[in-house]
Amino acid sequence: MVTEKVGRTRQCRLGAERLDEAMTWIGFYQRLWERRLDGLDAFLTLQKGTRP
Repeated sequence: MVTEKVGRTRQCRLGAERLDEAMTWIGFYQRLWERRLDGLDAFLTLQKGTRP
């Protein structure tokens, strides 16, 4: 991370390698939640189909 003071504010920039790490972490949890939500959808669809 690079921080630079410009006037009364600070500008921060992330290097590409840090963004790659973040994307790996985000991708892991995205896949995890997609599987969980797909499972919930399948369960709810099954439940809706079995109601009288």
